[in-house]
Amino acid sequence: MKAYISHQFKDNISGITNLLNNYGVDVFDSQTDILYGKSFQRSIRDSIKECDFMIIVYSHSNPNIAFEAGIGVTLNKPIFSIVSEKNNDPDFLFDSTYVHALPEEVNKIEFNLKIFLDNIKPKQRTATVKKQKFYGGGYPNYYDKIFSWYKGINNSTEKDYELLFKQIFELYNLSVIQNKFDSNIKFLTDFCIWSDELNNIIGNPILIEVKKEINRNNIDNLKDTVFNLVNNNSAESCLVFYESLKDLSKKDLPNTSRYLFIQISDFIEKFKTSDFNDSIRKIRNEIVHNKY
Repeated sequence: MKAYISHQFKDNISGITNLLNNYGVDVFDSQTDILYGKSFQRSIRDSIKECDFMIIVYSHSNPNIAFEAGIGVTLNKPIFSIVSEKNNDPDFLFDSTYVHALPEEVNKIEFNLKIFLDNIKPKQRTATVKKQKFYGGGYPNYYDKIFSWYKGINNSTEKDYELLFKQIFELYNLSVIQNKFDSNIKFLTDFCIWSDELNNIIGNPILIEVKKEINRNNIDNLKDTVFNLVNNNSAESCLVFYESLKDLSKKDLPNTSRYLFIQISDFIEKFKTSDFNDSIRKIRNEIVHNKY
């Protein structure tokens, strides 16, 4: 495997380079390895073409970033972006896998980079289960099955709701990176999933918390928990699914574009016309546009 790294000259990428080398990836540095005996643009294009994927360390003061990213997209190269300037978020990179981090924050970068590498290495890919199409277009509708599971656990324990989501992830063949049921170590959140289809919407990986009830007594603690989960796991988003609210309305929930609080019954209802990814996308849009 070979990576093309695009960055500004002042960026210290030694930690990233060492990290990639540890994963068996050779590095082509855009600042030092370009051969200037021919057209500069052609040199960049040929160099990117020879690599398996790109790593872009974003800086708004680097004029070559957009050019090199455009070449990578044209050549269908997987792109991993490291974005350190939250006040100047580059919209053109957010269709790629990205992490908010400084180039020196190797531990924060590694969490997402390892998942990215696992997903692009052919030898580590798991067999993809294709969705079965049915006559008339679209995909099988699992609403009746999921609704039946859901109705069967009403008034049960929080763990029963967590198991419901485990069943849903398995039903839709979602990539579950870790979950509290299968992990041999103490995991700080109920689930951690990866969805390429949601990457440009809420990023990856996606942390999942399942709660039976949110109320006045636990809302502040829950907000702190969500914040700490995302920051300590270097994740881009967290979805909190809850069964009921007590002494609260949906308007009281601290929703953002990436911290989404979703009532389980609303989520299940979306399965009438959508799969898992479409359901999350629709609910996210409803929350962001204050229709939820």
